Amino acid sequence: MTTQSKMIMGGIIAGCLGLASAAFAQENGGTGQLQLQIQPTLPILPLLRCDECWAVVNANATLARGKDVALVTKGDVATGSYVVKFKRSVAACSYVATIGNSGAGVASPAHITVAARSGDPSAVYVAVHGPTGIGRPDAPFHLQIEC
Repeated sequence: MTTQSKMIMGGIIAGCLGLASAAFAQENGGTGQLQLQIQPTLPILPLLRCDECWAVVNANATLARGKDVALVTKGDVATGSYVVKFKRSVAACSYVATIGNSGAGVASPAHITVAARSGDPSAVYVAVHGPTGIGRPDAPFHLQIEC
């Protein structure tokens, strides 16, 4: 949250407290005294979608680096499939992946596809296919999420 957003929220809260104070005073003979009672509330939930989430994954399904990545695992096929799970929902986002090493050097050519992970709104399924479309080699990749 930016400083400006925090200031706006503070002003809104202060304004609401001022209105509550005036209403309380009016209901209680104009004393103008306000007694606040803090009630327990539900915890504030994190953002529902993943803004600026990304991952750089090594061929062995280890995370090289990323933002808001919870876990990377191998997928349901022995080789060439991965599941990247984020800390937030990516269900309403777009996914873009490309084959690429996590460091210097060029990765071997391959095809890559991405899809929402069935049953998990915070995960993306990544499938790698050989350069001719045949075979499922393990390969390093970069995954970008845009919401």
